[in-house]
Amino acid sequence: MYYENISAKFMHELDSKEKYILEVLLDGTSKNADGIDYLSFRAHHFNAVELIDRLEGQGYILLDQGHHYFLSLTALAQIDKARAIEILNNAEKLFRALKDHYLVTQHDAIGVDKLANKIGLDQNVVRETLSYMIEGTWWGGRSTNFFGDSEAYIQPSETILKFDSFTDIVKQLRSWQSKRIKDRRQALAQALLMHPTMPNESAQPVVNIPRLL
Repeated sequence: MYYENISAKFMHELDSKEKYILEVLLDGTSKNADGIDYLSFRAHHFNAVELIDRLEGQGYILLDQGHHYFLSLTALAQIDKARAIEILNNAEKLFRALKDHYLVTQHDAIGVDKLANKIGLDQNVVRETLSYMIEGTWWGGRSTNFFGDSEAYIQPSETILKFDSFTDIVKQLRSWQSKRIKDRRQALAQALLMHPTMPNESAQPVVNIPRLL
């Protein structure tokens, strides 16, 4: 298998409070393709702002260049809501179609609308699903805005052949994220030993993958 096979016990897991905040964010982003204004989200959930900061710092909440919050793919994979499961199931369908596309033509992109028609999914569903999928390393080219471009496209790269399923891509991302979180905690613990009066964990995000540019 191409991805780093990491035991489930070493994967970072979200607790119930963290999942709740992420579920609220998922509900909001499902209604707004532009994401959720991050100041508004923080203001309406200020009692959980430290939790939001931590989730952002760990890469579960993404902040785009337009100051909007989005849910990361690794967060989506840990939410037991029908909406999250539906997106991941659609991602598997798109992954298989894109892998087949690459086997036929290695040089051509495929239009999002054509891809939707090929697998029988609504075009807007495909656009939303792709916006999560591009966090993986399987693609070689794409439109910068799946939602606002009528001619939006995606082009898989050779890397897509190294994965058996989209679940494997999610596992790879989760393993990388788990290692970052572990390394950051170890670095913070070491720093606190050396400087006991230093502030606690920074709220700066570990990853920042803009879903819309």
